[in-house]
Amino acid sequence: MSPAAPHTPRPSLAALPPARRLALGLFLLGLLAFHGLTQVQLALAVGGGAWPSPTDVLHRYHGDPTKSVLHKVLDPALGVDDPKRMYPFLGSSDEEMRDRRAAVLAWVEGGATREGYGAVRPVFEGELTCGLCHSTRPDAEGNRRARHDLPFESFEQVVAAARPDRGMTPADLGTTSHNHLFAFLVGALLVGWAFTGTRWRGPIVPFLVALSFAGALVDVASWWLTKSHGGPFHLLVMAGGAAWGGALTTMAVLTLDELWLRSTIGRVLAAVLRPLRLGHLERE
Repeated sequence: MSPAAPHTPRPSLAALPPARRLALGLFLLGLLAFHGLTQVQLALAVGGGAWPSPTDVLHRYHGDPTKSVLHKVLDPALGVDDPKRMYPFLGSSDEEMRDRRAAVLAWVEGGATREGYGAVRPVFEGELTCGLCHSTRPDAEGNRRARHDLPFESFEQVVAAARPDRGMTPADLGTTSHNHLFAFLVGALLVGWAFTGTRWRGPIVPFLVALSFAGALVDVASWWLTKSHGGPFHLLVMAGGAAWGGALTTMAVLTLDELWLRSTIGRVLAAVLRPLRLGHLERE
């Protein structure tokens, strides 16, 4: 039997040609920036300006049974640039807007009955309030109104907006699942591929690669489970997202560290992991 060929250590990514190091490094930096912007978007769209709580996540996908669409769009606290902000269209003065909002929400919370609709009908069908946009009738100049596709011209049309919030619609959830899952998996593939080209060895490598893919799948699958069943699946949404983001960020940072910083961070981490046999840096 011939002797085994001697092991040849893999060269560091720092040995790549400058143009390749630049391209790979800028890609990883851009991906980290994308992940950071994702957290900002989550805080603004889901958490109302703060980090989303488990309840925020649950309400986003499953809905909030204590609120209707009207509760949300008539919230005076909505930002002035929020396209869903309808409160200012309730009247020409603060007092008028407050009174009409109170009347509408009292009708909603009282069961949104047909008998009580007469008291709030002028708000929904008035030419200077909701009817300004939510009408199939053309305006004075013969133009379509902004929300002619969502008219408030009858009790049946209005009451749909008074029902308890049911979270994202299946159509919206299908669209966002399709887009996000593809992006998550492509990100995991590209960053994982780059990370497996580093000098890192040991369980840390397959663990981070597998965690990035598993986190993406758990995250998106839990959107649908939360939509249909509610809690506690919303906790898996947060866990899956954290797993994907954490694994991707760790792999990107360690790859950039070897690419541009000569494994300065890696040597410190390897010293911590070595006694635990979780990973080490192969010598050049």
